[in-house]
Amino acid sequence: MSQKIVTLFFSVCVLPFLASKASASSTPGGVPIWRSIETDMRQDGCFAPPLSTLRDALRSTDSLCRFRAVRALGLQGDKKAIPDLKTLLEGDPDPGVRSQAAIELVRLGERKYLEDAHQAMELGPALSNRVSLAGQLAQVGDAGGYPY
Repeated sequence: MSQKIVTLFFSVCVLPFLASKASASSTPGGVPIWRSIETDMRQDGCFAPPLSTLRDALRSTDSLCRFRAVRALGLQGDKKAIPDLKTLLEGDPDPGVRSQAAIELVRLGERKYLEDAHQAMELGPALSNRVSLAGQLAQVGDAGGYPY
């Protein structure tokens, strides 16, 4: 099967299906996904003083807390976080945080960061990370992750 046919099939059939399933804004129980992430972060101590909000958690010394805050802010649709996400994309020491920042910037309408998201997917250290990023690209309407 040629590359063009696979891309067309993915764009017309698979992507809309994935987007309808994966972009659901809430868990099966009706809780917004970003709220569920925030709750997990509270339970894991990501909001220890002086960090009390998702935006504060972007400054955490714990990369997992930063990663989860980036994800939650993107899912929440918080466009006020765009400057913070750009800063993380450009300078966070953790590649996972940088790649998630690229995805969430695209989710928030900053399509010019799509190439950064593609690079993060291609350079991901593990196949599971690349598959996760590919799924998130599908959520934002991009077929770039179909090989994974």
